[in-house]
Order: sequence, then structure tokens, then C-alpha cells
Amino acid sequence: MNLKISCGSVQTIVKRQFNNKSYKLCKGQFFSAQSKALRLEKKLLADLQVRRVSDLIWTNEKIFTFEPLFNRQNQRQLLSQGDSNSPKRRQAHEPLFPKSFMVWPELTSNGKTLFVFINRNEKINSGSAKIWF
Repeated sequence: MNLKISCGSVQTIVKRQFNNKSYKLCKGQFFSAQSKALRLEKKLLADLQVRRVSDLIWTNEKIFTFEPLFNRQNQRQLLSQGDSNSPKRRQAHEPLFPKSFMVWPELTSNGKTLFVFINRNEKINSGSAKIWF
């Protein structure tokens, strides 16, 4: 049966009247919810068979800057009309390395440890790590 209607018109009708959307087909294996749960369980067991849970330490580190870099698009300067053509209009004084510090939390099977705050220029080695713990 030929309706003599374009493919684009059919897609528009299906999209607007039936509220359907077209998606690209993806190649791959179908996993049911049961098989996904079983795979996750096997992976977690395989990870924990290498060592005991009590030996695991989860850590993360985040660097915070408290003098962020200047963004000329978002940070505007309010100047009087006389200052609008002066050289200070274009100057944005920013250091090469902004002031920052790093926070290092740790989580073990026994519970959380205290946060460790590390300055920017502080070197971390085995001696300094023993002081923290």
C-alpha cells in the first residue's frame, strides 16, 4: 500500500500525535535485571577475594582554591567613565598558582578517619604520612 507521503511527514506525525521518539539501535547483548545483579555480585566477590574487607581503604582527594582564577567573561569591572579607557581597565592581576589546599579523607571498614588538610607546597612522603596516622 503506497500512501504517497514522505518519510519525514510520517516521522512528524508519529512524534506529535503518538508521543513517540526515534532512537538509534545499539548492538550488544541483552541483560535482564537478574543477570545484571548476578554479574555485579560476581564482580564484587572477585574484588574481595584478593584481600579481606578490613584491609581495604577508600580514599579521595580534592583540591580547593580560595583565590580562583579571573574569568573575563563572568567577572565584570564597575568603573567610572574616566577610568573606562585607562590601562587598569584591562588588568586582571592573578598569580600563576592560586592559593589552594588539598583535603584527603579516608574510609575503612572500621569507620571514617579524620580529614587531612595538606598545604600546596607541602611534600608528601612516608615520614609525613606516618605523622598523620
